[in-house]
Amino acid sequence: MSRGGSPTRSPCSAAGRAERPVRQAVGPEPSGVDHLVGRAARVVATRTGTAGAWLRGRTNECSNCPARLDVTFTLTVPPGVDYDLYVYGACGGAVLGRSLLLEGQTDRVNVQRSGDLGSDSFDWFVEVRYVRGGSCAPWTLTVETRSGSATDC
Repeated sequence: MSRGGSPTRSPCSAAGRAERPVRQAVGPEPSGVDHLVGRAARVVATRTGTAGAWLRGRTNECSNCPARLDVTFTLTVPPGVDYDLYVYGACGGAVLGRSLLLEGQTDRVNVQRSGDLGSDSFDWFVEVRYVRGGSCAPWTLTVETRSGSATDC
């Protein structure tokens, strides 16, 4: 019982999902994602939630030479719940990639930019789409970037 005499409510409903969906990601928005340095992959953003969510970001190329950009979006979900991962481009919202694995499996989408002369920077939107199941444990979305430059410009 709470101090007011009413019963204390569990953070989870009978189905095991949070009663109020978490609509915002933990931490600041991933807009203005860090610049790339070298070839090693590095984590540039991590977000968590317990319901479907939309996130946005930008991957910047900061070199003057042809450098392919690789961005990997990894969605780790708890056992017993199924979320799907969609990555969209900013202009026109074209689907850049999607992963539709079953519950409890890690979804992964890799997006590459060609490495032409000039900037290969791009904006993106990520949708974490709830499909079915229930869990009070959160999903985790990790964004990693890698420069595929043939030379160290």
